[in-house]
Amino acid sequence: MDELNDIGGKLTALDVENANATVDQLTDRLNKTSSDSKTRQQEFGTLKSKKEEDEQLCKRFAESAQNIFSFLEVQKEKAAGATGDNLDETISILQQVQEVLETKGKEFVEELEFLDGHINSRNILENPFSSYSFRSLSTTYHSFKTQNEKKLEAARDQLNAKKQTGISSEEYSDIKESFEYFDKDKDGNLNALDFFGVLRFLGEETSEQGAQDLLNQLDVDKDGLLNFDEYKEYIIKKRSFKDTAEAYEKAFTVISGNKSFVTEEDLRRAGMENDRIQYLKSVIPLKEGLEGGIVGYDYRQWLSTQ
Repeated sequence: MDELNDIGGKLTALDVENANATVDQLTDRLNKTSSDSKTRQQEFGTLKSKKEEDEQLCKRFAESAQNIFSFLEVQKEKAAGATGDNLDETISILQQVQEVLETKGKEFVEELEFLDGHINSRNILENPFSSYSFRSLSTTYHSFKTQNEKKLEAARDQLNAKKQTGISSEEYSDIKESFEYFDKDKDGNLNALDFFGVLRFLGEETSEQGAQDLLNQLDVDKDGLLNFDEYKEYIIKKRSFKDTAEAYEKAFTVISGNKSFVTEEDLRRAGMENDRIQYLKSVIPLKEGLEGGIVGYDYRQWLSTQ
């Protein structure tokens, strides 16, 4: 009986010990669960905060990218409008565009580059708020800036060339308009047939082969065609000679006493040196049909053939 009581006591003590152990385990588990829950809540809060920051960063990038795109579209439209014959105005517009590109445009690109670097550092692989990328917009910006700079330099060179040739803006426009008229296929060049039409329009009596031969002489870059610069130089020289011929005709009219021919006596009376007189007598054709044995020289016919 005593043994049974002893065994019963031991069992009771064991049950209490097991119960206590079970409570301790349960308490530990509850504490761990509570700790895990707090950790997960903290992790979730961190992830949520990162997501919100990433979203704000993507939105800032999208806004900045749209600003650059809109800015470039406005500047492209301005530059495209600088195509008139007024070179001073063209240069002014292109210069304004270039200055804005190099100041405000540069700031836009640098801001976008900063945001793009920040996005990459956070391993954001896709921006749901924008279809633009920094690379594409940066390439567009630099390409347009380079193109506009070349147009500006070309316009300045063109203006300098106009100043050197001494022609007015109106004369330049006339030459440009005539070139475009004869440029039938609108490729920016005149072939021999086009140039033949130019010469006929100018009153030159020549053949298609003659036009080809003259074109070959004027063709500086030797591509078999006459570009605008080559055409312009020819027309300017042609006009310059015409002006010179008109001046010569006025001079001969005064020397000859308003006759349609000039005599050797007229030339000597005008004070010309003998070698100059002999040269003119050798190149100016005789005036036919003069009465009284007068020997006259047809300066008008000679000037018309020069």
